Amino acid sequence: MLTESQTSEQSNEIAAAVVETPPPRRSSFGRYGSGLAPLFAVIVQFGLIVLVVDQWQLESLSLARLLELAFVGFVIHHLLPLRFRLPFFALLSLLAIAAPRFSKQPV
Repeated sequence: MLTESQTSEQSNEIAAAVVETPPPRRSSFGRYGSGLAPLFAVIVQFGLIVLVVDQWQLESLSLARLLELAFVGFVIHHLLPLRFRLPFFALLSLLAIAAPRFSKQPV
């Protein structure tokens, strides 16, 4: 919005001032909820992939268990503070390597 004002009666110069209105404030829930929407969409899609692989018995049981581990690890990894993410990922990777040895294959 531009406003005009005259600086003096003797001067014919016009001064213009720019007034910016601040953007409307969102509630704290609105800001928090808008950041969760993309995460929730990814979690739903990843969960559906895990369910399809498990229910339709695609590939092997080891792949289904590995996808379940990756799904749970993904959610936990996102919720962790930044400084704990790298150690958690390393631990999760070691667990994923060791997990097939401990899983029981059906006969």
